[in-house]
Amino acid sequence: MFCAPTQSGTGRALFAGMLRNPIYTSCGLIAFLFLLLLPSNLAFAQESTSIDLPLPPAVPLSPPPAEPAILPRKLPAIRAKENHKLFLALGAGTYVAAGLDMHKTMSIRRSNPGFHETDPLARPFTRLPAPAYYATGLAMATGLNWVSLRMARSQRWHRIWWLPQVCAIGGNLFGYIYSIRSE
Repeated sequence: MFCAPTQSGTGRALFAGMLRNPIYTSCGLIAFLFLLLLPSNLAFAQESTSIDLPLPPAVPLSPPPAEPAILPRKLPAIRAKENHKLFLALGAGTYVAAGLDMHKTMSIRRSNPGFHETDPLARPFTRLPAPAYYATGLAMATGLNWVSLRMARSQRWHRIWWLPQVCAIGGNLFGYIYSIRSE
């Protein structure tokens, strides 16, 4: 109803199936009610009551006691070296998987004039000329490697720094294998 029809019609069928499923319908209804009631709750938070409280006697302010500085936790040198080697291996794997997927997509595009990319994230880039397509894909892989490096150096995300690279490698290899099988 709200999805634009695609060539295969999967977008329309998926949305219609979601409307018939009571879980999706109830989650949508709950989200709608939440968004509907959110502004009214925020308006109540802005109302102020005028209660005159007595002010405490004036006390000279002294500086707060000095707290010890919290230093960032450093990883042991051996673990950092192992992470560095794994980061380089995953980074190379990201470039290789992206290159394989891009090369296979471009070869199918050249051989099949009616080629239609079904991946909505890759669709705008497949219309580019080949050098721009490869440059964009490599720039996105570089950005992903940079994000993983920042996560590895982060105090909060250092345990799952490898996840973006592994997901990118898996997605690109899936696209490559799917392209080989669909020929």
